Amino acid sequence: MAADSSNIRKTIYMMHRVKTWQLLVILLLMAFVAVTLLRLNNIGMVQRRDAAIKATDPSDARARLADLQAYSMGHMNADTGVFYLEGLFGHDAQVITNEIQQATGTSATVDARADAICKPLSNGYTREYQDCMIREITKGGQVVDPLTLPKYPNQSLYRYSFFSPLLSFDFAGLAVVACFVIALIIVVRSVSLVVLKLLLKHYYRGV
Repeated sequence: MAADSSNIRKTIYMMHRVKTWQLLVILLLMAFVAVTLLRLNNIGMVQRRDAAIKATDPSDARARLADLQAYSMGHMNADTGVFYLEGLFGHDAQVITNEIQQATGTSATVDARADAICKPLSNGYTREYQDCMIREITKGGQVVDPLTLPKYPNQSLYRYSFFSPLLSFDFAGLAVVACFVIALIIVVRSVSLVVLKLLLKHYYRGV
C-alpha cells in the first residue's frame, strides 16, 4: 500500500512539472499557426481559381483547371464554390458570333447594333440572346433560318466546383493535428490528475 501511495505521488509530481497554462499557451500558438496556414491554403485556391476563370485559351484553361482541382483536393480550406470559366466561355461564344456573322452576311455595324440591344436583355450568350440577335439582324433585311445557325455553348458546361478534404497532410493539416493532440493531452492530463488525487485520498481514507 505504501508503495502504491508513493507511485501515485510521484506520478502527480511528474504531471505537475508541466503546468496546464503552459500547455494552453502552446495550444494557442499552434492554433494561430494552423489558422494562418489554412488562410494561406484558401488564398492559394483563390489565385488558381481566378487564373482558371480568366483563361481564354482552351488548352491553358484546361491546364489551370486541372491545377486548381489538384490543389483543392490536396489542401484543407480550399473549397472553390461554384464558378464559371468565363474567359473560355467568352472565347467560345465569340467564335460562334463570328460564324453567325459569316452565315448571315451581316456587317460588323449591324451585328454591333444588335449586340448592344440584346446583351442587356439576357444573361450572357444564352438562347434568348441568340433569338434576339436573329430578330434584330432580320430587321435589316437579311433572311435567316435559325435552324441553320450555329448555337452558343451551354453555360452549364463551363460550371465547376471542387471540394477540399476534411484533413490534408500539408503543413496546415499537420498543424491542425498538432492542435488536436495538444488539446487531447490537456484533457487527459486534467482527468488523470483528478483520478490520481481521488485514488490518493481513497488510500488515506482506507488507512
